[in-house]
Amino acid sequence: MAIIGIDLGTTNSLVTAFIDGKSVLIPNRHGEFLTPSVVSLNDNGQIIVGKLAKDRLITKPNTAASVFKRKMGTDTKIFVGKKSFLPEELSSFILRQLIEDAKTFLNEPITEAVISVPAYFNANQRAATKMAGSLSGIKVERLVNEPSAAALACRNWDTDETFIVIDFGGGTLDVSIVETFDNIINVCAISGNNTLGGIDFDHAIVEEICAEHSIDLNNLADSEYQILLKAAETAKIHLANSNEITISVNVKGKKVEYTLTNSFFFSRAQQILERLKKPIQQAVRDSGLAISDIDKCILVGGSCKMPIVQDFLGTLLRVPVSYSSDADHIVALGLGTYVGIKQRASQVKDLVLTDICPFSLNVGTYNHDNPARNITQVMIPRNTALPTSRTLPFFTVILGQNTIDILISQGEEFYNDDNTALGKLTVQVPYNIRVHEQIDVTFTYDINAILVVQVKVASTGKQYQLMLAGKGLDIPEHQLEKYLTNIQNLKLAHYERLDFVLEQAKRMYAEADENLRPYMQQIVLELEKLNKIGSIRKINKTIGDIETQLAEIEKNLGSDDIFNKLPVFLRLIKGDADE
Repeated sequence: MAIIGIDLGTTNSLVTAFIDGKSVLIPNRHGEFLTPSVVSLNDNGQIIVGKLAKDRLITKPNTAASVFKRKMGTDTKIFVGKKSFLPEELSSFILRQLIEDAKTFLNEPITEAVISVPAYFNANQRAATKMAGSLSGIKVERLVNEPSAAALACRNWDTDETFIVIDFGGGTLDVSIVETFDNIINVCAISGNNTLGGIDFDHAIVEEICAEHSIDLNNLADSEYQILLKAAETAKIHLANSNEITISVNVKGKKVEYTLTNSFFFSRAQQILERLKKPIQQAVRDSGLAISDIDKCILVGGSCKMPIVQDFLGTLLRVPVSYSSDADHIVALGLGTYVGIKQRASQVKDLVLTDICPFSLNVGTYNHDNPARNITQVMIPRNTALPTSRTLPFFTVILGQNTIDILISQGEEFYNDDNTALGKLTVQVPYNIRVHEQIDVTFTYDINAILVVQVKVASTGKQYQLMLAGKGLDIPEHQLEKYLTNIQNLKLAHYERLDFVLEQAKRMYAEADENLRPYMQQIVLELEKLNKIGSIRKINKTIGDIETQLAEIEKNLGSDDIFNKLPVFLRLIKGDADE
């Protein structure tokens, strides 16, 4: 039974395995490695994941959800149609689809997955990711930080190096300082921002389009906003290979055109780029290294494809910037290697990947100046190598006190209640009016993000223990079984090729201006007619022609060249063109 690696991304997700001594990306049903991290519900209450769900963000926006990874570890309810879901529930549907794709590709059952997470995910976010795995029906024992997985994929075995890994994806930013020597990949320091990613550039472009055309963002329908957002994403991607692009979309029945240049995009994006500085500076500072000690910068994630990001980082860091055209795949490929390590594959069994604590782990201590607000006492500092354990003594505040509350948190704030609360352990101590009672508190933290808090009362030897794996994983067993059953009973919808192409055409009709809409209307009508045709060969031939033409239209949106190609297409679908 197979173990797989899953790069569960904000924008796209990938799945990989370790096969014949190497990491292998697994294609989805479309033959593509990237599966959009989008979930939708059809009219029968079945789950739609990926490409088709992404099209429905525009055609049926009230039935689809995306970018929910940013809400992981919170109690935020996200409505999809008439149902509401927690972020980890939506993520579990993505995982289920990837697992199905992997089963088909590997032709064997999947029992376990290693899932990547942003290095800067806190305990609750990591717990929510593990819960998503449980809800998808597989075991998730190990989470791997995304930059650590990238380091595995980028390791140069012939050279000892120190590099900074910047993983800038669709929704999150991670920064890691990594040393590689012998068979060891040592993570020295990590930092990041879980609410900074490529989608922020898309939103900035949409704001510019609306400002130029006096469009009130607050009055846009969801579908109209999604049309603009997709056009912005397309323009951003196009600028990686061109100096300018003209966007042409239909909003409120009117043609909206906007020309975006690289120079203007750079100036508009400065505020977003500036937000990269703080996490980078913090990671370098925490590593104890100087910039001159770093050999190169490795860029990971789709947002690093943008020239403005590469130029900004090159100027900021003043070290060689290494960017690969398959930056979207690097984390997944590293995960595949980690799967090989976990499976004790001979090619990688001697590799060692270290990990560190992303945030300080603390207890609250009494504040004599303001008793209402406990002061943070760090037990395990951030960037401590894992696994680790540390013991500190604490004392009762007043004589005669017979209980002590151990308030456990994660974070870097001065006041304990400003950090992320992880749990509380109440300890009984003897009634003592002569001296203050002492307790010894031990924090033990492992690579699976499980924190064990142990307390020993010095005078009696009595011990207390609390195991914390993050909010959500402490659900009672009987409740967890019911919860798992309810989520897993939601079925994944299975669609044919025609369904995918028809939804794509409807989405492109919604995006098209008044000149292009008649042609897109004809395509939709032709696709709907195919439902009544009995000949499979005829259906597949027509769908193939339409897929080719839709790809051409998408590539040339905003260009007059579209209309030079459309008449050929219309002859094709009517059967008039030479075959």
